[in-house]
Amino acid sequence: MCAKSCNLATSASRTGEILHELEEKMEVARIQLKVLDALNMLRRMPEVAAAIGMLNEELMDITKLYGDFAEPFELAECKLAIVHCAGHYDPTLVESLWRDIIDNGVSVWSVSVCACACMCIRGASCLLLYMYVYVIVV
Repeated sequence: MCAKSCNLATSASRTGEILHELEEKMEVARIQLKVLDALNMLRRMPEVAAAIGMLNEELMDITKLYGDFAEPFELAECKLAIVHCAGHYDPTLVESLWRDIIDNGVSVWSVSVCACACMCIRGASCLLLYMYVYVIVV
């Protein structure tokens, strides 16, 4: 009896781990799609076309999305989404990304409400409030 219940508990635990891994991959896939959409809006240059091709071939990891796509193509909104996804809450980096978004004239409404809410909960509420007020006033 104990062996059966142990196997059942192990099976449920493994199922939970698999579900968690799949949820993480889905979040990364959503960000990859966001990066792909952002690249599609850029002018057609050979390096953009090559990047789009690579993004369409396979699911990238979050570090590769940041370093090979979001950073070189200066996709501030994508970088902010990646920072959120990775759980990397560096206030200086977040502030810098928000400044880039605002300086580039991107509407604050185009940033994921979920990402903003999560960053507020994580302690960046003062920064977000400042950025929101800055956009409204300007």
